Amino acid sequence: MTAGNDNKTGVQIFPAEGGNIRIRPATRTDEDALADLAYRSYKDRFFNDAVTDQLGGSLKIFPDLIPDDENGTGQNRAFFASYWTEAMAKLEDKDGFCCYVAEFIADGSATGEIMGFVKGYGGALEQELFDLYAAENTRRKSSALTDDFNSKAAKKNPVDLPQAEKVAELGSLYIDPVCRKSGIGRLLTQRYAQEMRDKGYTAMTTRCYKENNSQRFFEKMGAELFDNCPIPQQFEKADGTRGDMTLPGETLFWNEQQLKALATEDVLSLQTGQKIGDALAQTDNRRAAQNNQRRNGR
Repeated sequence: MTAGNDNKTGVQIFPAEGGNIRIRPATRTDEDALADLAYRSYKDRFFNDAVTDQLGGSLKIFPDLIPDDENGTGQNRAFFASYWTEAMAKLEDKDGFCCYVAEFIADGSATGEIMGFVKGYGGALEQELFDLYAAENTRRKSSALTDDFNSKAAKKNPVDLPQAEKVAELGSLYIDPVCRKSGIGRLLTQRYAQEMRDKGYTAMTTRCYKENNSQRFFEKMGAELFDNCPIPQQFEKADGTRGDMTLPGETLFWNEQQLKALATEDVLSLQTGQKIGDALAQTDNRRAAQNNQRRNGR
């Protein structure tokens, strides 16, 4: 697939049936749309029984996290809106929040509908995380490997781990539920890798919850399953304060060669046509339903 690139704006254009897929940096005006998509994607992916039965990784085993918009508890819509208000305020920071969105631009239209986005922070990897990776690398170098926690990793070779300031982290990848398996996640992951290489990073990591298909997706994108790791989470409590917990997760790692391959090789195949068309139709239906709710509520 051939993309049209604008190096000054960071925009990439990919041809699709009936229009184009545009990958671009997020702007402050995207805040509400990103908060809404993040909430819908997260809720459907980790709290929808039908989805998690198929893809794994249900978070309903952690009752405090279950979104409850009526009572304002858990990881609810207001919780996501608050997070995005804070995050988007850091978009202009040199090493702050980094976010790329994917939107479909129909032929003859100047605006598009956001179908997914990727986000993270452009600064160096947190020292606490780096220490975990360094310890795992040291363990892998041991001549007498024993591992009661992760026997699969015990059989793997050490990775080429640079200094902490050269390791970037991909934070989260959100795809509209109706756009899963459309190829948009691949486009966004590659664009984020390109941005991190442009910033001078020579390796990249990401974390995902245990027992879900995110691990397999990132492995297909060239990453190596590296180590178990904690994933901190916040949620709204009934008294209006924030609660904290730590979930079990897994780290995936791209070394310098893997990161370069992800950023530069033609590894993408976007399945357009019916999939994108269905997504747009469902998006239009959802918007119409929201407008009806607003009118009825007046």
